[in-house]
Amino acid sequence: MNTIPTPEVAITVIQPYPTAIALRGHADPKVAAAAKPIENRTWAPRAALLGKRIAIHAGVKPVDLDALEQILIAFPDLAPYLSGKLPRGAIIATATLLGHVTAGGCVNGEWCMSRTSDVLMARATAWFTGPIGHVYGDVHILPEPIPCRGALGYWKIGAVERAAIAKQERAAA
Repeated sequence: MNTIPTPEVAITVIQPYPTAIALRGHADPKVAAAAKPIENRTWAPRAALLGKRIAIHAGVKPVDLDALEQILIAFPDLAPYLSGKLPRGAIIATATLLGHVTAGGCVNGEWCMSRTSDVLMARATAWFTGPIGHVYGDVHILPEPIPCRGALGYWKIGAVERAAIAKQERAAA
């Protein structure tokens, strides 16, 4: 039985960043620890999304090769997973949106008080460049990318894609 709610919304991220987020769900703790816990944006997520499952969508734009080079230097444990062809135009993982932070600290009130270690970790990580960081946890890598179109911001996932996510997460549980 799948006890993890299927995401209703997704966020599109340009490679190599969505794969770096997905690797938070890797079985090897060394890889998971090096992976990206935060997505930098100029805007805060809607309060209604906090604590919800979110699909991580790899955008169709070409891989940002400068970013990839910087990641491979800073996080060599991720190199085997970021080499080769990275999926594009597909949902590749799911995660829980834990909250968001700024360079000045946490902006989620009571959430901050109960999640201080998560917030400090997210803000202290080399992955946070701000101005606002969307913090993700409980990441699950999907065994097979689910092709679909992305959009700006958090966007509603279609019924077909939601069913495919649910099927893969049930099979992996």
